Amino acid sequence: MALMPGFPVMLAMVGGLSVSGCGDRGQPAGGTDAAATEREIVVLGMDALLDESIASDIADGIANVKRVSMTYATPMDVRYGDKQIRAVVFVDDRMPPRAEMSGQVVWPLDGGEYITSADAAAGARVAVIGGPVRDHLFGVAGTAVGEEILVRGEPFRVSGVLAPHPPFENVGTPDPGQLAKTVSTRVYVPFPIGVDLLFGGAVRPFSLRVSVEETSRIDGTASAVRVLLDERHGEGFAVETHPVPPPPLGS
Repeated sequence: MALMPGFPVMLAMVGGLSVSGCGDRGQPAGGTDAAATEREIVVLGMDALLDESIASDIADGIANVKRVSMTYATPMDVRYGDKQIRAVVFVDDRMPPRAEMSGQVVWPLDGGEYITSADAAAGARVAVIGGPVRDHLFGVAGTAVGEEILVRGEPFRVSGVLAPHPPFENVGTPDPGQLAKTVSTRVYVPFPIGVDLLFGGAVRPFSLRVSVEETSRIDGTASAVRVLLDERHGEGFAVETHPVPPPPLGS
C-alpha cells in the first residue's frame, strides 16, 4: 500500500472562504452509490489537522487501501511582471484537476495542456492557472501559455489555462457566478517539486485521497478509516466517498 502526496475534492478554500459541496457532494462513509464504477475515500480535517502520520496509518493499517495521496493548498502571491494576484496554489499527484461540487467532473481547459505525470517525474516547473489569474496577469483572454510566472517568488511556466468553472447547482449563495470565479482563482503545480519549493515542512496537507483495491468493499474500508481516526487521532475529521472521474478525451 503506497503513500503518495496529491489533490481532491468538492471543498474549495480560497483565502478565508470555505465552500462545502452540495448536490453530488459525495457520500458519508457507509453511503456509496452502487451505480458508480470507481470511487475513492476522501478525508478532510474539519476541526483537526491532517499530517503525514495519519496518511501512513491509513496506508499501513487498513485493508483494501491501495494508495493514500496528500493534497496541499494555500493562498500565495502570483506575479507576472509588475502585476500580482493572490491565488490558492494546489499541489496534487494526479491531474487534471476536478471541478468543485460538479460531480467530480474533470475541469476542462481553455488552452494549453494539463500537467502530466512526465512533468512531475522530471521536476518540471509548469503550472495550470485559472481564468481569473490569467485575466488579471495577462489581460482578459490574454495569451498566458508559455509565459513564466512567479509563484511565491519561484518561476513556473504556464502550460495551461482552465476554462470557466462548470456551473454550480443547489448552492446557498445569491451569486453562484461570483462563487465560480472565486473558486477559479487558483494555480496548480506538480508534485513533488511544488511541495519542495512552495510548501516545505511547515504546511499541513489540505486533504487525503484514499484509493482502494476493490470498490465493492469501499463502505467497509471507509468505516475502518473512521474507526482508526477516532482511536488514534481523535475527532474532527470528515470521511466521505466520491466518484473518480474518467480521464479527459485524448489523454
